[in-house]
Amino acid sequence: MEGWLAISCRQLDPAAGSECRSGLENRLQSIWILRDITANKLAEQEREAARRATVLAEISTILAHEIKNPLASLELFAGLIEQEPSEAAEWISHLRAGIRTLSGTVNNVLSLKSECRLRLTSVRLAACIESGVEFVRPIADQAGVSLAFSASAATISVLGNEDAIRQIILNILCNAIRHTECGGCITVSLVERTKAGLNRAVVTIQDTGCGMPDNVVEHIFDPGFSGTGETPGLGLAVCKRLMEQHRGEIRVSSQVNKGTTFELGFPAI
Repeated sequence: MEGWLAISCRQLDPAAGSECRSGLENRLQSIWILRDITANKLAEQEREAARRATVLAEISTILAHEIKNPLASLELFAGLIEQEPSEAAEWISHLRAGIRTLSGTVNNVLSLKSECRLRLTSVRLAACIESGVEFVRPIADQAGVSLAFSASAATISVLGNEDAIRQIILNILCNAIRHTECGGCITVSLVERTKAGLNRAVVTIQDTGCGMPDNVVEHIFDPGFSGTGETPGLGLAVCKRLMEQHRGEIRVSSQVNKGTTFELGFPAI
């Protein structure tokens, strides 16, 4: 049977109590202590296995809840394409929106539960942000919300992970679309700012949606928090975690019935 031993060593003061010791006792300089910690190690392994089982159960529950309804919609649209080929373009647009929403949900769960660090490389931020915006555009079109992107700092680069940055954009835009009525608009912009002698790339995402009260704003980055209770509350928590891994900042300001603005700050290179 496999076992574990903990070994420790305690140094003795040869001068202490020397008048009471002689011979072999005076030559002793240290004491070695061996402890059997097998039971502790086995208990630790059991706790880790239980933790992993709990995480897996949480992931399964969230995915089952979040994927069930969109899958039913995708099946419906696929059937409509088959029955009415003349309307295929419209239904395909809905299919694309649904598939990209599902992709975002799966990535959010994996990002929040993953303990792996991001691999960062030089990223041309404008192209990466624009790619994220275009990925979300079918979802905005389906909701009747206009989506615009502009970049005055088109050549600025950051140390980042393209997939993670696109996930941040996807999460914030999907959240904005969800809270913006048909006919509303969302604008995404990229500028370069200098603060304390350091250049920063700043991405601003502003919507004309319903906005949020202060008591909601202060919790929106908490894992599991949902202002409406209609989502698992993972998207913005993932955004905060990914921004921290980019050594960046994420800020939000909001006014009820006037809209919400998110600001992402990345160190430029």
